Amino acid sequence: MSDRPREPCILIVEDSPTEALRLQLVLDDAGFEPAGVSLLSDALGRASEGGIDAIVLDLTLPDSEGLQTIARMIQAAPNVPIVVLTGQHDENLGLQALKEGAQDYLVKGQADGQALVRSIRYAIERQRMQMALKAAHDRMERLALIDPWTELLNRRGLERVYAIEVDRMKRGGSELVAVIVDLDNFKRINDGLGYVVGDMVLKEVGIKLKTSLRPYDHLARIGGDEFMILLPETRWVEGMRVAERIRLAVSESPIGLASESIKITASLGVLRVSADLPSVEVLISQAYLGIARCKRTGKNRVCDAENLATGDGGDDLLASVTEALRTGNHFRAVSQPIMRLHDERPVGYEILVRGPAGVFEMPAVFFRLCLEKKILTLVDCWCLKACIAATEALDGSARFHLNVFPSTLLDIPADRILELFPANRQKGQFCLEISEQQIIGDMAALLKPIEAFRRAGIHISIDDVGFGYSYLERLILLEPNIVKIDIKCVEGIAKDSFKERSLRRLVKVVDSLGAEAIAEGIGNREDLDVVRNLGLQYGQGFLWGHPK
Repeated sequence: MSDRPREPCILIVEDSPTEALRLQLVLDDAGFEPAGVSLLSDALGRASEGGIDAIVLDLTLPDSEGLQTIARMIQAAPNVPIVVLTGQHDENLGLQALKEGAQDYLVKGQADGQALVRSIRYAIERQRMQMALKAAHDRMERLALIDPWTELLNRRGLERVYAIEVDRMKRGGSELVAVIVDLDNFKRINDGLGYVVGDMVLKEVGIKLKTSLRPYDHLARIGGDEFMILLPETRWVEGMRVAERIRLAVSESPIGLASESIKITASLGVLRVSADLPSVEVLISQAYLGIARCKRTGKNRVCDAENLATGDGGDDLLASVTEALRTGNHFRAVSQPIMRLHDERPVGYEILVRGPAGVFEMPAVFFRLCLEKKILTLVDCWCLKACIAATEALDGSARFHLNVFPSTLLDIPADRILELFPANRQKGQFCLEISEQQIIGDMAALLKPIEAFRRAGIHISIDDVGFGYSYLERLILLEPNIVKIDIKCVEGIAKDSFKERSLRRLVKVVDSLGAEAIAEGIGNREDLDVVRNLGLQYGQGFLWGHPK
């Protein structure tokens, strides 16, 4: 058998017998294997059989004409490059042919045999490179969505399938159940046998979990020894049964290693997925809280991660407050006007949130608890929802400022957050305030969600901007519509010349960026006069009342 490589097969689609014969001779002399047909229908059939490396295509065939010829050929053979060879000397048609997917556009009588051969070789090589790039892109996409060790979905991959399943649930009214799986005492394996053994155990557990599920269920590794399962079209009672089956699959047979067998057990929590949960990160936050409560009642068991009774003893108060925050039932909104300074008339309102009555009422307090309990994104979303609802009772011509954590903008897809806003909102009616002090890490990560909100007509404000060195870079990169100057830069400015000089410089920076400045913390007439003289047009503060 010969080891010589196969000559490239070129399909000539040409209805002129004379031109077809000429092309076959040219391609044969160049080392190609030509094959000819005169009808588009024959070409589609031949191309779909495979084995074609390139197509030389006339656009005026008896059973097709113009650009539709290219579209139909691409549909039949999407990975085969097309070189158009036609008698139509039309530059606009040539450009359109390239936009439709042709690799080149040649005119009969102007392109000699050498030019045609060169065009075909280039087309084949470009197609090969494009397919290699696509394969590399697909591999990179897979790496971005798959946990490399267990080969299960990672959190990003879970987010993608979660969005699909929630949309399906909304359209069809089906139910969706989530199961969190937390391996018991896994730290002892890592500490006693090493992380290599721990990784092997995780991989084996992943295999056991996968074999216990249906083909259309989704399994992801969401943490070190934690997994999450999405069960589409599943009632909660069925989800409890599936979770029990999984628990038994994990615990019934030890995982055998070279020197010993390791007994593994898992605690599982089952949650109903509500269509208004905006992201998988919020779902995971709920699940973490639920599984922690489950484990307090005993390990190696399945529990209802939503309705399990809260803790006991000294944890009662903290547990009840955490539960109130998690369920979003105890939030109320208050508002503080944003004033136009020259006539002291309100032009907008900052909508603020209050939590459960008592020591955890103020945001600074209950958000610290949320951070500790890993429910910050969930609670921030509840707060945003409560604040948006409160705007219905206010002047509809005003602008409403709503606070949101930068982490929430990263955890929840922008389109999910936008679903919380009224569909009939006016452009610029709502403004999302992002605290400058809460931006941690790579600010560029915020650019994509911020741009999505801008396209939806929602303004962006950077809040709590002060005199630090970091704010300038953030303002330049994020390009906010509005800059809110922190209270520490304004309060007492009438008696502090340094503050006055510093604020004057800050106002010039904001003006140069084309943003609107709002001074926070105006508490008396003396400070108001100084702020006005510095050219600021808008402000808010206790001078016009406390939030109510």
